[in-house]
Amino acid sequence: MGRGVCLVCLWLAGCASSPQDHWLGEDKAKHFVVSALIAAAANSLAHQQQDEPHAAVALGFTMAVGLGKEAYDLRPGGTGWGWRDLCWDLLGASTGYLATESLQR
Repeated sequence: MGRGVCLVCLWLAGCASSPQDHWLGEDKAKHFVVSALIAAAANSLAHQQQDEPHAAVALGFTMAVGLGKEAYDLRPGGTGWGWRDLCWDLLGASTGYLATESLQR
């Protein structure tokens, strides 16, 4: 799974982003932490409901929230689509999923 995350991030890094969208911008920590928390909660809920596969539930739900946020940013006066934001969302989601998955075993 780790290789897939790295490949997706490298692919997204090559996509166009606005010049104001820095890799280590202030909002990137927020994307990471919120995504980690959402994925951890979704993974815990998936375990309680015995939904399989847990990774698909946790990562899919978290990335849907991240994509929704980026779509919201496309509105007039918004910050615009942020591929780098989605990279941080994916890294946070993976971290939250792996952290809770390790506690479930």
